[in-house]
Amino acid sequence: MPHTTRELVAEFHSSKLPQKLFCKERSISLSTLQYHLQKFRKNGTSADDSASRPRFVPLVPQLPVKRSSTVIIKGEWSFAELVELVKAMGA
Repeated sequence: MPHTTRELVAEFHSSKLPQKLFCKERSISLSTLQYHLQKFRKNGTSADDSASRPRFVPLVPQLPVKRSSTVIIKGEWSFAELVELVKAMGA
């Protein structure tokens, strides 16, 4: 069982399972997972390791991107999903 918010969130995202199934398989409540996901999104990290980890990860496009382009991303996205989104946009 993960010990930190970061570990739980990482395990959830790598599982690719729906929230309810992930919780059922690990015998944790859905509200517990949602609490940790919200905490992770709000802080970018868990409180117990925030001093050692950056809150933001810079993304450097590999192809030219128009400076006039603006993309607003809302919701919960994993790093891998964001990479796929950027690729799909042709950025």
